Amino acid sequence: MSLTDFEFRRITKEELHDFFELGHYVFANNEPPSQDELNETDFKSEMTTCAFHNGKLVAAGGGYPLEMSFNGQCVRADGVTAIGTEPAYRRRGLVRRIITERFEEARNKGQSASILWATFAAVYQRFGYGLGAQIYRYAFDPRFAQFHGDAESTGTLRRVSLEQAKEIIPDLYERFIADRTMMLHRDPVHWDLVHFKPNRHHFVVHFDERDNPDGYLSYRMQVDKAPSSGFGLSQRLNVRDFVYLDINAFRALWNYVLKHDLVWEVRINAPSDDPARHLLREPRVLRVTWDDGLWFRVVDVLELLTQRNYGCSGDITIEIPKDRECPWNVGKYRLQTDGYEANATRHRGDCDFTISVNGLASLLSGDISLSRLHANGIAHVNSTEKLPSLDSLFQTEHAPFCNDLF
Repeated sequence: MSLTDFEFRRITKEELHDFFELGHYVFANNEPPSQDELNETDFKSEMTTCAFHNGKLVAAGGGYPLEMSFNGQCVRADGVTAIGTEPAYRRRGLVRRIITERFEEARNKGQSASILWATFAAVYQRFGYGLGAQIYRYAFDPRFAQFHGDAESTGTLRRVSLEQAKEIIPDLYERFIADRTMMLHRDPVHWDLVHFKPNRHHFVVHFDERDNPDGYLSYRMQVDKAPSSGFGLSQRLNVRDFVYLDINAFRALWNYVLKHDLVWEVRINAPSDDPARHLLREPRVLRVTWDDGLWFRVVDVLELLTQRNYGCSGDITIEIPKDRECPWNVGKYRLQTDGYEANATRHRGDCDFTISVNGLASLLSGDISLSRLHANGIAHVNSTEKLPSLDSLFQTEHAPFCNDLF
């Protein structure tokens, strides 16, 4: 059986049940497709790329049209999701074909990047994805997570209603992510489905000394008795958003979490440059674990090079030697930037460095420096004397991070 025996196309609205049923099976979800899924509340049939054999859906994939903060600019990206194949049809190249078609479609739509959460990273690295962001997971006892030093936070904290949160929080979030990398711009549908569903989250907002909001937490609490506690510690607090515009707001919000006396464990997902590990008296109480976060794929090198700010001015040349899924990316490029505006053109002649398309994704996201990519054999810099300036050029304002699943 070859790929010519399969039909590749979008599903129809009538085929939504089969699409979501396959996805639920692949990801071990034993619930039937929900009415929200079947009503196309968020994900729509035209977002799909699927394979059919004799009229039967056997492999599926889709993507959300997303916008992502990218070190001070905004990038349009295909948020790939729901990739899965019936077991009897695996190892036939169906996922590669689906992914490749999505890259071509994304490029035609002006989406210069593709992003996804990988259930099996080895598969997607074969398709040119590089690690775009990392997640540090905290799980700590709030009784032992105080800051060192005597700095006191100023301002006030107010726990607000859902309706008040809707008025305050989206703007704060957008201000927070403005100079960050890999965080998603949330549209109203996302806010309503994920964050503003009734009874899903609590919200507390920090106001500065002029009574302007400058940070917030969204979080959930659950009854969950501590394994070794016999004296009333019976709750877990799960932080969803930890948003702050300055370190004063960060301190105030952190200390607010510590005041939940019946909580025995707090869980927070954080980027690698999160302040907590440098502010706590005893950072080991965080019990930090690491996980890969968002995986990132450069769909259009020429476009994406111009769609982020850089750490300094520069005039450099780059070579991408091969790209099986996006052959239009193969070649040499010249990047000129003053740090804020950038211009990229095709180039002839020698280049400052050669890099794989996977490595370029991790470099542009700020997940890893060019020095480390060179040392790891993922890139080759012709003159290592240039490495300090090249590292400065690709530096991001903040470590890349994303906490929005899709």
